[in-house]
Amino acid sequence: MFDQAFAKMFSQQIYTINDVYRSNVSTFDLTPAAHSGWFVIPGASGSPYNRPLAVLLGPSCVSMGDITAQRLRYHPTARFFGKTSIASLGDNTDVNGYPDWWLHYSLSDMYRLSQPGVYLNRKEFPIDDPVWFNPDDVAQGLDPVVKRAIDWMTTGIVNNMGGSLPNTFRLSQNYPNPFNPATTIRYSLPHRSQVLLSVYNTVGQKVTALVQGEQDAGSYEVKFDGSGLASGVYFYRLQTESFVDTKKLLLLR
Repeated sequence: MFDQAFAKMFSQQIYTINDVYRSNVSTFDLTPAAHSGWFVIPGASGSPYNRPLAVLLGPSCVSMGDITAQRLRYHPTARFFGKTSIASLGDNTDVNGYPDWWLHYSLSDMYRLSQPGVYLNRKEFPIDDPVWFNPDDVAQGLDPVVKRAIDWMTTGIVNNMGGSLPNTFRLSQNYPNPFNPATTIRYSLPHRSQVLLSVYNTVGQKVTALVQGEQDAGSYEVKFDGSGLASGVYFYRLQTESFVDTKKLLLLR
């Protein structure tokens, strides 16, 4: 079922995450397993799903829910709403000898193939639009997570009213990365700013300006289409009056 669903959403095969197991009983050294094929997104020829894809997360998301969320991070139109998952990925096994308890312990961790050495267990999942319930919502039968997601899917704009505006500038890592031919770049502004978001090649030549102008405080995303560009490393740079940050992206044909 998972492969069928992912095949409808992606037009190309993408390797996403992998297992790592403890390789030394005396240390916490971890060794990658040959499991990346278990979590590959198969993709299918034809047009991928290119409409807004809202993913709702929360503390009850665990195990395969965590793994599925990590794989969905590679979709260029996905946006995550709610709270971080419990971040419990990888294999586990029973703890025997306690008949009144159901106990498990972790045998492994996981990592994104684009970030080897950065392990995912107990690591906060990056939520694009943090929103959750309060007692008044529950009393009135309201679901602010679903409402925020629907607002975004129907208008293409995240409504920050009732939620918290970003309190710092932030330039996020593009996704997917590596990519072909398109990827999404997200950034946040804590206050109204003059914004310049540009892409450069490895010799410092500007390839394109994705955003140039004044923007209100909020969270934004922009698509970068590398069609017509050669495979290789590129850099994208966010600059405002008081903030500059640069990150690397990789175009693979």
